[in-house]
Amino acid sequence: MKKMVSVLRQKFRHPEARASGASEPRRKRPGLGRRPPTSGLPEVGSKMRKSAKPDLRWLGALRRAPQGDGSPNVPFDTIRVAGIVLYCLLAIPAGAADLPVEPVYVARPPAIGLLNWTGFYVGANFGYARSPSNGNVFVAGLPLLGLSETMSGGIGGIQAGANWQTGNAVFGIEADVQGTNQSVSNLNTVVDVAGLISTPGTILTASTTDRIKTFGSVRGRLGIASGPALFYLTGGWAYWNWSSTFTLTGFGTTYFSNFVGGGTIGGGVELAVASDWTVRAEYLYLQSTTISNAPFATLPQVLVNTRIRDNVFRVGVNYMFFTGSVGCRPHVC
Repeated sequence: MKKMVSVLRQKFRHPEARASGASEPRRKRPGLGRRPPTSGLPEVGSKMRKSAKPDLRWLGALRRAPQGDGSPNVPFDTIRVAGIVLYCLLAIPAGAADLPVEPVYVARPPAIGLLNWTGFYVGANFGYARSPSNGNVFVAGLPLLGLSETMSGGIGGIQAGANWQTGNAVFGIEADVQGTNQSVSNLNTVVDVAGLISTPGTILTASTTDRIKTFGSVRGRLGIASGPALFYLTGGWAYWNWSSTFTLTGFGTTYFSNFVGGGTIGGGVELAVASDWTVRAEYLYLQSTTISNAPFATLPQVLVNTRIRDNVFRVGVNYMFFTGSVGCRPHVC
């Protein structure tokens, strides 16, 4: 056993000690404040600076010096493995730094249209109107007979307006003009019991033909915007161009026409369907003031009174000139 130990010590002796035959001086273990063997190590600042990869041949020159104090020695393989691991840790990040970096592209989300109805518009509409009205003939303030004047027919027209939006509230103003074929003809017979315009008991026959030529309105609008839709209430001033032919037995036929005003109220919904176009559906109730005419110059006491009460159902399309501060159409930025 002692001989084996002597042979091992002789093998791992310091080269200078082996050459001189002297005993090897005691040295401290590497990592504990004592210098490790430097044989085979590269000179600092020479090849290490010139080569991108460190020279590992010096690892083969490392030898663990025998310890004279009898302390256990660290195996050489452990030192070699530790050096290789350290090299990998240092070399891999350095090599990765030289690789090209692929740019990362993130898809931009599509712009979401901001609803803003501020702007101007023009458009057209068509629909149906019905006016369940009544006419009355008065003589000296007393009723003589009544006439049914329910008029109905198709309508079509144009409109123009402007909107201003703040938050979800939309304020607007709109004017429209409509052409229509609303008309009615009526015949009624009555007995003049009191002799108001003739001999008592005389049978009187009255006939009328009434027609609305045009009508329209100037209205304000108050709405709530929700998504691409605008729900609104509307109301304002209405007008009619109205005419009538009136015939009364024994007094002849007369014609008169009137431009008459009134009021209107209604509501509807408007929907954005393209970048500059909207469609709408709307209902309006229009009522005129009393229309009073004295058809016969020879009988000024005879008055024919009537009133127009129109129920209008219509759909329309508008072209919008949006000027909203957000710079967007109702559903497209």
